[in-house]
Amino acid sequence: MKHRSFVVAIAASLLVLVGLSSCMPPALDLPAPSAPVLSAPTVTNERRPTWTWTASEYADAYLVQFSSMPGTWTRVGVLPRAWTPADDLTDGNHSLFVKAVNAEGEESSFDVRTVKVDTLAPAAPSVSGPVSPTTDSTPTWTWSASSDATTFRCQLGAESAAGWTVQATKVYTPKALADGTYTLFVQAGDQAGNWSASTPSTVAIEGGIPATRLRLVASNLTSGTNQDYTGMEGIRILEGIDPDVVMVQEFNYKSNADVDFQEMANLIIYRAATGGAGGEQAFWYREGKGGVGSAGTIPNGIVSKYPILSAGEWDDPYMTDRDFAWARLDVPGDVDLWAVSVHLKASSAETDKQKRTDEATSLKALIATNVPAAAYLVVAGDFNTYSSDTAVEPCLSVLDGFVIVAMPFPADVSDDSDTNSGRSSPYDRVLADSDLDAIEVPVEIGAAIFANGAVIDTRVYSPIDDISPALATDSAALNMQHMAVVRDFALP
Repeated sequence: MKHRSFVVAIAASLLVLVGLSSCMPPALDLPAPSAPVLSAPTVTNERRPTWTWTASEYADAYLVQFSSMPGTWTRVGVLPRAWTPADDLTDGNHSLFVKAVNAEGEESSFDVRTVKVDTLAPAAPSVSGPVSPTTDSTPTWTWSASSDATTFRCQLGAESAAGWTVQATKVYTPKALADGTYTLFVQAGDQAGNWSASTPSTVAIEGGIPATRLRLVASNLTSGTNQDYTGMEGIRILEGIDPDVVMVQEFNYKSNADVDFQEMANLIIYRAATGGAGGEQAFWYREGKGGVGSAGTIPNGIVSKYPILSAGEWDDPYMTDRDFAWARLDVPGDVDLWAVSVHLKASSAETDKQKRTDEATSLKALIATNVPAAAYLVVAGDFNTYSSDTAVEPCLSVLDGFVIVAMPFPADVSDDSDTNSGRSSPYDRVLADSDLDAIEVPVEIGAAIFANGAVIDTRVYSPIDDISPALATDSAALNMQHMAVVRDFALP
């Protein structure tokens, strides 16, 4: 009987074990992980370059090994799929090996990428300039360079100033220059991103074609809580720029009486509320002036050193608080300037991009109907564009039918062409038609020469005294959402 009970107990135990084993998960038996694919710069001047790799299917982790095989593999997580050396690397070749491993420990094959660290700059180029002095207002410089040089950059003016132009060719011809002495600085760059020392070459231009500088500015420089210029930060910036014609957005000042606008215009052009030393008065037009149209809450307008022969506003069918303001100006020479001040729809939403495109289409038709083909034309202001790519901002393709929208673009002392307060988007522009664009000249402020026009951000401008009375803090004023854009032209 005892024997029978023992047998029954054993059988019961076996049944329990069988039941337990039937509840256990089966072995994983995962497929082998796929091999990752590494990416890294071929050559760099960074002492700590970063390697990245693609995700491997079934990877539970990755194994990395640096610079030698065989060696020690280090296990890293599935993210961030990137590796940067902890210490600076020496000049030379450095390799990283990476492979994937699954949860069962099965490994993929490895991939490897080699990076060459090169921090040695190429030799400075040898520059040849024109015979000095010269009467040529567009002199040409050429240069030769060492075989490791793959690109070049040059700028006219002080070596530390803005305006570097990066190019692959070994020749530089500026836009028309006024009489004076100019120094071109040229540097050679290599594949790793190193730049050589500068080679300067100076030329004096004497007896060139005399011309009158025409400085055109886009100004959405309001501050404070009422979208106006009463706080003076924007006016100080404009005074420091020394403009001839300003396309103004959000044209509000003090009580918005005519006397206030005259004071604002005089300050901008003559740096004095009462006007020039000889009693000269600046000229201005603001939407709604003289019973032409009606001014919205943030109207557009024009301030000018030169007489306004006629002015008015064209309807912007997509906005209720401003229209397109225009003025025909009696600038020096035989050709009038038509200046149009615009403020297109804001926002990066696709519907608002379409509104900007529709606004540009409407404006194009108005200009074609009203502006003589022989006149100079500038369309300037706040375009609220988030890119200079016509595919991203189709309104630029429309505008390109009657003004030049292509690069090069105005830039600040750090060669940044973005104009919003965060310096991430090119909101503001000064766009000229082909006749006016053909006579553009570099913007000269103090010792700085901005080859393609200037973006003025007082937070980074140096030396700030060159644009006095502007203060370094002016572009950081409350609700100062834009930077001024400046372009110069030489009127024959």
